Amino acid sequence: MKEITHKLKLLLYDSKKGIFENKVFSIVTLVGAITCFVTFVININILTENYLLINWVIALLGITLSIFFYLSAFKGITQPLIFPFQILVSLILVFSWFYFQGIEGSAPLFFFLAIFLLIYSDNRKRYWTISVSFIFLAVVLVGLYFIKHEWFLDYIDDESRIIDLSTSFIISFTAFSFTVVWLKKKFDLERARTQQKNIELKKSKTELQELIATKDKFFSIISHDLKIPFSGVIGFSELLIEKVQEKNYEKIESYARNIYNSSQQAMELLLNLLDWSRSQTGKIKFTPIPFEMAGLIDEVTELFTETAKYKSITISKELPENTNCVADRVMIATVLRNLISNAIKFTWPGGKIVISAQPNDGGLEISVSDNGVGMKSSDIEKLFRIEENFSTPGTRDEGGTGLGLLISKEFISKHRTNIRIESQPGKGSKFYFTVPVR
Repeated sequence: MKEITHKLKLLLYDSKKGIFENKVFSIVTLVGAITCFVTFVININILTENYLLINWVIALLGITLSIFFYLSAFKGITQPLIFPFQILVSLILVFSWFYFQGIEGSAPLFFFLAIFLLIYSDNRKRYWTISVSFIFLAVVLVGLYFIKHEWFLDYIDDESRIIDLSTSFIISFTAFSFTVVWLKKKFDLERARTQQKNIELKKSKTELQELIATKDKFFSIISHDLKIPFSGVIGFSELLIEKVQEKNYEKIESYARNIYNSSQQAMELLLNLLDWSRSQTGKIKFTPIPFEMAGLIDEVTELFTETAKYKSITISKELPENTNCVADRVMIATVLRNLISNAIKFTWPGGKIVISAQPNDGGLEISVSDNGVGMKSSDIEKLFRIEENFSTPGTRDEGGTGLGLLISKEFISKHRTNIRIESQPGKGSKFYFTVPVR
């Protein structure tokens, strides 16, 4: 009994298990069996002996449909049963037509229910075949009723006819309503699942596009951007060798500085590539620890002393006494390195960069500001989209890939915040983010 109850619950409520068409067939045979047994019980008390044969045929059909339901719902056998089911339903309708006064009796009520159930139970999608066959059968039976009326049994009196019509209407309407409600629920569930799959497909498409853009970005950097600083190192090294022989110390210093700058650019790009590849493969673990932000800012700023000096850029710090925070120190160091490098790149010689920290909404807000070239709002929107491949040369034609900002955005997002930007063309830019203090 528990197994039967469990199967019925799965049939009625579970939309994930089993093929939808098989469930439809199971519920149709169940409804059909119940309808037959209810009809048999009602008719056995009101029909005369002339109608007992058809009533027992209805009972036999109920038993047959019960067997079909058992085989479909419990044994998973459905496909071989569909055609016999359709034949049985058609035969019982024909018998009912002859035994219950044709068009004037209760048989037409069950025709509407039968065509509905047969169409929904057929998993071969033979909808038009079933519909046309039923229309043809109905036309033949109606024609026979008028041509050979004597072949049809009449009710013994009007009261019997009214009782039969009333009970048949209630039975067929109840069965029809139950089936429609169940099917509507199933269709709603199937539609919801389809919509969810569409959402997942769109998400997969977006992820695939991002993956393709990431791959293109990677090969672009490898094939072009990484080559530029090394070409500079090689070229200036050759010139340096010549000037050493000439003992032209002024040129030697200039070329050595260019080699240093190219090496710095190459190192910065390699570090970003390393961080980016580790991030894309999930090999970077987010490890927040308590530390003092002022100390980290000093460490990172020290890396750019020579680069800033070369462009005569002043880097100042505005830090409060307490800069304790809780964040991933390695990630924040990478973010600061990229933001300061970016600020130096787009600041004019003789310009100024300010690195500040201040308490804000229970966190510590870190900002890197410059008085450089600035950006338009339309360019700001492109900065963090890898598919845009957006990058512009610096104030001394320094190259770039935009990779550093992409990495910075990803690292800051792991702290459940984001990088904000304020910028105006010709007035400079401000990049800032917030880290938790506890």
